[in-house]
Amino acid sequence: MSSAAQSKQGEGQVKFGPFDVSTQVFARNEVAVALVNIKPIVPGHVLVIPIHPTPLLSDLPPQDIAPFWTLVHQVSSFVKHIYTVSSSTSDSAGTSSSTSGSALTIGVQDGTLAGQSVPHLHVHILPRREGDFAENDEIYTHLEAFGMSLFKRQKSLLEPAGVKAEVKENQAKQSERGLDASSTRTERSLEEMQKEARWLERKWDEGDWNREE
Repeated sequence: MSSAAQSKQGEGQVKFGPFDVSTQVFARNEVAVALVNIKPIVPGHVLVIPIHPTPLLSDLPPQDIAPFWTLVHQVSSFVKHIYTVSSSTSDSAGTSSSTSGSALTIGVQDGTLAGQSVPHLHVHILPRREGDFAENDEIYTHLEAFGMSLFKRQKSLLEPAGVKAEVKENQAKQSERGLDASSTRTERSLEEMQKEARWLERKWDEGDWNREE
C-alpha cells in the first residue's frame, strides 16, 4: 500500500465543519481523510474530506490537490472492491446482501447553491447496485436531502436557540420539492459508525483491494 494511503483514525482530531468525526475515519493521507457518515444513502456511502477546513474545491492549496484526489481515487477503488466486487458482501454487522455490477456515484456539492450544507469540502462516494433506485437520477435528490439533514444538525449544534424558524422554513421548502431529510433512513449512533469505521479500517489495512491482478 502506498505511504500516501495511510490508515488509522488516532492521529489527532478531525473536524467536519463543527462536527468531531475523528472516530469515523478509516483511512487517511497527509492532507485528507475518508470517513463513514451518520446517514448513508446506500450501504458503503462514505466521504473524503480535507483535514484542514476548506470550504470549496477552489480553496484547496495547489500542493494539496494531487494527494486529495489520490485518496478519492484509492477510496473509490476500495469501496468498489468491498461493496460491489463479488456476488455478495457482509457488512460490519455481519449482514449479507447481494450485489451486482461495479459502479459508483462520486459527487461534490461545491457551494451552497449546489446543495452544500457544511462549509467544508467533501466528496461523496456511493457504491451503486442494480435496482437501488427506481430512477437512476433519484440519487441526486437523496444527496440533496442528505445535505439538508446535515444542515439541520449543524444549525442545532451551533445555534440551538435561534434557528427554529429557519429550519422549519427549509423543511417546508424540502417538502414542496419532494425532499425529506427525515426519511426512512435514520441517523446512526456513534457506536454504529465507529463499528463500521473500524471494520473498514481493517479491510483497508489488509490491502486486498489494492493488489494488482
